Amino acid sequence: MTVMGLDEISNELYGLVPGSFVAARGERAAAAKASGDRELAAAITRLARPTVPAWLVNLLVRAEPEQVEEFLRLGPALAEAQAAGAGDELRRLTARRHTLIAALTRRARELAAAAGQPVRDDATRELAGTLQAALADPAAARAVRSGRLTRALRYAGLGPGEVTGTFAVPVRAGRRPTSEPGVARHGGPAGPGAAHSAEPKPEPARGDRERGAQQERAERERREHERAEQERRHAADQARQRQLRAARRDLAKAEEELDATRRRVEARQSAAADARRRLAGPRRRVDELVAQLEQARRATALAEAAAEQADRELAEATAASQEADRRRATALAELARLGEPTDSATS
Repeated sequence: MTVMGLDEISNELYGLVPGSFVAARGERAAAAKASGDRELAAAITRLARPTVPAWLVNLLVRAEPEQVEEFLRLGPALAEAQAAGAGDELRRLTARRHTLIAALTRRARELAAAAGQPVRDDATRELAGTLQAALADPAAARAVRSGRLTRALRYAGLGPGEVTGTFAVPVRAGRRPTSEPGVARHGGPAGPGAAHSAEPKPEPARGDRERGAQQERAERERREHERAEQERRHAADQARQRQLRAARRDLAKAEEELDATRRRVEARQSAAADARRRLAGPRRRVDELVAQLEQARRATALAEAAAEQADRELAEATAASQEADRRRATALAELARLGEPTDSATS
C-alpha cells in the first residue's frame, strides 16, 4: 500500500461536503483498483464518511488553520495556569477560549453556507464540544489538527477523552490539510485519471513490496499506538495531579474559612455574653421604675378619689350655706312684717 497516495486522497476526501464523500471515495477506490493497487483501493474504501460536526471541524482546519492553531495553543496554557493556581491568567485564558469558540463556530457556519451546506444548531453545538475536547486532551487536539475527523469528540472532564477511530489516516509530519486540486469542494474528482497522478506505478516485485508495506504500516501503527497510550497516560496523570493539587488547595481554603468562621462565632458569643451582662443593670432599673410607676399610679388614683370626695363635700357645704342664707332671708322678712326692728337680727 502506498501511504503517500492514501494520505493525499484522504486529504481530498475529507475536504468535501459529506454528501459528496461516498461517491468521491468510490471513484478514488475504483481508480486505485484499476491502477493495480488493490490494497490502496481497500484502504480508501475503509475511509469513514464524516458526520456534519466532524466535517465542520475539517472545514475550519483547512480554511482557518492559523485561527484553529491559536485556539489549540490555549490547551497547554490553560493546563499550566490551572496547575500553577494562577487565577487571573486562568480567567483571562478562559475568556479567550469562549471568544475563540464563538468565533470559530460562527466562521464554520459561514463556510458551510458558502459550501451550500447550511447546518443546524445541534451540529454547531457538537462542533463547540469537539473544540473544547481538543483543549483538554492532546490526542483530541491531534485528531482536530489532522483535518480528517470522522465524528465529533466529547470530553467528560475526568482525564483524556476517547479519540480512537475518530479520524482517518494521520497527517504526515509537516503536512497541513488542504483542498487538493483534483477534488472540488462540492463534488468529486476532477477526472478519471486524478488518482493515478498521485500514485507511483506498480513495481515488479509486488508481493515483496506489499509485505514490506504491511510490516512498515504495522510497525508505524504500533509506535503510534504506544505513543498515544503514553500521551494518554501522561495526560491522565497530569489531570489527576492537577485535580489533587486543586483538591488540596480547596481543602486548605476550606479549613482556613472554617477556622475564621469559628473565630467569628467565638467572638460573637463573647460579645453576646458581654451584652447580656451589660443588659442586667438596665433591666433591674427598668423593673424598679416600673414598680415606682405602679406605686405612683396607685397614689394618683387615691388622690383623685380624695379630690372627688372633697368636691362632693364642698358641693354639699355650698348647698347648705345657700339654704341657710335663704332661711335667714325669710326670717328677716317675717320680722319686718311684724314690725320688729331688724338691726339686732342683722348684727
